[in-house]
Amino acid sequence: MTRYKHYVGIPFVWGGRTPEEGFDCYGYIKHLLAEDGIEIPDYKTPEKEGRIKKIVTIFLSELAKWKKCELREGAILLFRTRSVYHVGYYIGNGMFTHTWEESNGVVIERLHDWKFKLAGVYEYQ
Repeated sequence: MTRYKHYVGIPFVWGGRTPEEGFDCYGYIKHLLAEDGIEIPDYKTPEKEGRIKKIVTIFLSELAKWKKCELREGAILLFRTRSVYHVGYYIGNGMFTHTWEESNGVVIERLHDWKFKLAGVYEYQ
């Protein structure tokens, strides 16, 4: 878990892709996977209005590249929150890391607290 602690507190920024500029949820996942040697497409879009829906639409259209998997360290967690989707990164021991508007930045949380929102567990092929 120590690998992720240095990201805690990096601010949430729509479209953010680096620790220096901040992260949105997908940018944070993209960054963590790149550290693991896995390059995933970037769905960044400049429009603020409808950004999440556009990102999710593109993501879901490429879902065939995302394989459902068992819960394990490094798995991507897909959550359904309100009318949109959200992603997190499972770090083991019942914990995951993510960022979102309401957290104001990168946090580490217990998966149990989000279990009712969990829509799937994936890995990128």
